Amino acid sequence: GDITENIETFSNDEIGILEKAIQKMILYLKDIIFISNKISFGELKTLQVKSNSKKDLLNNSMEQMLKYLKDTANISEKISEKDLTTKILLTSDDDLLRQSLTKMLNNLRGNIAYFYEISHLISDISEKLLTFSQNIEFNAEQEASVSEETFASSEEIFVSMNNIKSNI
Repeated sequence: GDITENIETFSNDEIGILEKAIQKMILYLKDIIFISNKISFGELKTLQVKSNSKKDLLNNSMEQMLKYLKDTANISEKISEKDLTTKILLTSDDDLLRQSLTKMLNNLRGNIAYFYEISHLISDISEKLLTFSQNIEFNAEQEASVSEETFASSEEIFVSMNNIKSNI
């Protein structure tokens, strides 16, 4: 409702006392609305809620909500700092925010495990390719050596044949 109206108190009788109580309640609700608006825009860092008493159910509820949101923001901060060991405790079976955060964290853990596995596969393949390349290089050197020997033998045969031919 619209609580922008100010109630001016002119009497000290029951009506005046009631008007003062309503004015006090309006100020209280304005404070709650201010806090609620800050929370709705995610402005949690410096926001504080203090209950007037244990019977102050609305402020107690706001205080509990703010604590929950700040705790959840701290969990998110830890995850953003690469702390994937963070434990997320649900406040109830209907704790949708922390359930989603838990799913996100589990997906991140799964992705990291997957990338870790792929990096090991790439490493294994790289080692096999290196070994294969070294084998090809060794075989090429062997073939080159055999070719050199064959060429040298061919030259010797050619020289020997020319010598035989000259002697005939």
